[in-house]
Amino acid sequence: MRLINLKVAQSIDGLLIRDVTFNKSGVSLIVDRDSKIGESGNNIGKTTFIKLIDLALGAKDIKVVYNGKDGAENIDLRDFLNEKKVFVELKVCDERGNFHFLKRDLFEGGNCYIDGAEKKNLKLYSQELRAIAFPDMVESSPTLRETMPLFVRFDSGLNNVFEYGPYLTNDKYQNIYAALLSLSYIDVASLRKKTAKLKDRNKAILKRNSVKKIQELEDLIAKLKQEVSSLSYELKSRQVVDSFEDDKEKAELSAKIEKLRQEKERIKCEIAIYLSDIEKERRGTPEIDMDTLRSFYEEIGVFTKLAVSFEEFVAFHEEMTKKRIENFDNRIACHEKEIGLVEQQLRDLEKEYAGKFLDFKYSLNDMANTKFDDVVSSKSKLNLLEKDKAEYLKNEESIKESQEKIDKAGYRNSLDLEKFGVVSGNFENNSKYVLGEPYSLRLNTEKFPISLSASDNGDAYIKAFIVCFAFALFEFYECSSLERPRFLIEDAMENISVSTLSKIMSLAKEKGFQLIVPILYDRIKDVAHENSDLVLELSKSDKLFKF
Repeated sequence: MRLINLKVAQSIDGLLIRDVTFNKSGVSLIVDRDSKIGESGNNIGKTTFIKLIDLALGAKDIKVVYNGKDGAENIDLRDFLNEKKVFVELKVCDERGNFHFLKRDLFEGGNCYIDGAEKKNLKLYSQELRAIAFPDMVESSPTLRETMPLFVRFDSGLNNVFEYGPYLTNDKYQNIYAALLSLSYIDVASLRKKTAKLKDRNKAILKRNSVKKIQELEDLIAKLKQEVSSLSYELKSRQVVDSFEDDKEKAELSAKIEKLRQEKERIKCEIAIYLSDIEKERRGTPEIDMDTLRSFYEEIGVFTKLAVSFEEFVAFHEEMTKKRIENFDNRIACHEKEIGLVEQQLRDLEKEYAGKFLDFKYSLNDMANTKFDDVVSSKSKLNLLEKDKAEYLKNEESIKESQEKIDKAGYRNSLDLEKFGVVSGNFENNSKYVLGEPYSLRLNTEKFPISLSASDNGDAYIKAFIVCFAFALFEFYECSSLERPRFLIEDAMENISVSTLSKIMSLAKEKGFQLIVPILYDRIKDVAHENSDLVLELSKSDKLFKF
């Protein structure tokens, strides 16, 4: 998929604010004519233009258009977007030559559209857009927003070459890159989440039966079976009891009672899991890697003045933990109310059931009456224990299957290695051309999926590596006939040397892929470029929204 054109217009009067056509291959520059290197910029809309593209590609919050890095709201711009009902429409083209029009309203309460058809919500919009951008990805692959930040990079805090989203886990990245590179796909993150939940359920089963392992539960069942057998023999009227229980009306009542008891146990199990979750949160699970968190915080601070201190940043995490605990407490309270309702229904049904066999009980002598009660009670307990055992064993089997899949995820077959070898070879060629040295990539089976064999040479090298890697992917997509994005949007290129920037622009033109760069004119004035490379020029007197 490539970007063809972006329009910004007013719905109220039909006025066209911007109409920008991108170069289908090579470089498209969004130029700030006035700012100089070292200045913070004039807020003329250079980066905001990239945010408009990102919104058309499914980004969540339209507030990024009028909220600054410090969180301050540009009230005039917000009011302008709302009053004029401003929208953005991005025209894209897939590799088969099909055009699509992606429209997002930029005003409060606005809608989103694909090819003129309104989508009920952003989730449906993103799902349909994912089918356009990644039609050959399996359904269980990552979402659009988990992949798109690799191709649209406008946040100065996301400058790592491969780890482009700070809140994604290594497992999630394993799945994302498996999908992007068409490698064997196993959703490890979901499997681990499922496994953890099943383990919690099994712990709850053992706990409510006051045992520590399944063997003890099986011993209880065997003991109770013997007890039921002995009681039935002593009663010497087992056939009478069985015939009573086989009566259709009474059997239906018994089934309802049993269903309610199971529901009660299920709710109790859910409460036990929430209590376990609360305990994990209070113990600090998952633990924060403070060094990594501080490093991430300081990295962002290099590019923008942060509104909060590191301690406040950590405090925010602690506050979120507190809110999660409150959420679990609220769910427990709701479940306790459910148990109360279930218990009342259970009492009513048990009363009705008891009335059905009062006459039968009174026909027995006092001793037999007692034995009868014991048989009914023991049978009920036995039934619950056997259901618990069956659920436990079923969960254990699922846990075993999931673990086998997780273990298998660490294995890469020869086809996977061959595919990655193509990408790595492309990257070596690109990095040699741009940086003068052929850097290589590694495919990891554990932790983060892709790593780079290179020393830390600062942000300038990172920006170059990002371009080299993106183009290595695009070349792989070409030779593999995979429908994937063929564009890279890269902001904050001011720190790259003129010679490196020249080679990056030359590489984009040579490879025929799209490179869209918002940049200061002061940075490119000494770089060989054509007038057609400048697709949008902004200045203090000609800002993005022209007001």
